Amino acid sequence: MKTTLLTKIVFLPLLLLVPVTVPTSLQDPKHLIKSFEDPDLYIDQILDEISNYHGKDHYNVRKTIFDQIIKEIASSEGIDYYLISAIVQVESSYDPSCVSRKGAVGLMQLMPITAKEMGIRNPHDVKENLVGGIKYLKKLLKRYNNDLHAALAAYNAGPARRHVREARMYAKKVLSLRDKLKNEDISG
Repeated sequence: MKTTLLTKIVFLPLLLLVPVTVPTSLQDPKHLIKSFEDPDLYIDQILDEISNYHGKDHYNVRKTIFDQIIKEIASSEGIDYYLISAIVQVESSYDPSCVSRKGAVGLMQLMPITAKEMGIRNPHDVKENLVGGIKYLKKLLKRYNNDLHAALAAYNAGPARRHVREARMYAKKVLSLRDKLKNEDISG
């Protein structure tokens, strides 16, 4: 059986979410996981089951799954975890398979050309996508003298379009969400 990175990232943390008393539909998960050869096909079904049981939506389940990876990579790259988590939430709602109309992919919605510039071989890989997005954000922060609003606007719309209203609103939304995530963590 071939074990992919996505399998490890998704299925192992999900085991922590399943309580000792499991709902009937999860007692025999064979109906959900028909084949581990391509587990991506069944992730939504599994997320549905867990979400329904815990009364949470997919976003919260996905956030739980990717939270530790985001913390580790943000820490190793020397950037605020809450900022990266806010970008991921706004960009993809923690959906690693998200693809925009313009072709941006993954948690941090990297454009293929940007991924290539950042040395990322596989922007669909969760860790590579996060590293590429963080490298790009750090490049923009350096370009704009650590002006976080300008860097975020450029991250969203591209450096040439960072002044458009949509890009400025994106920056405000990310920063507001970052502050909210910090406050939630502090208040427990």
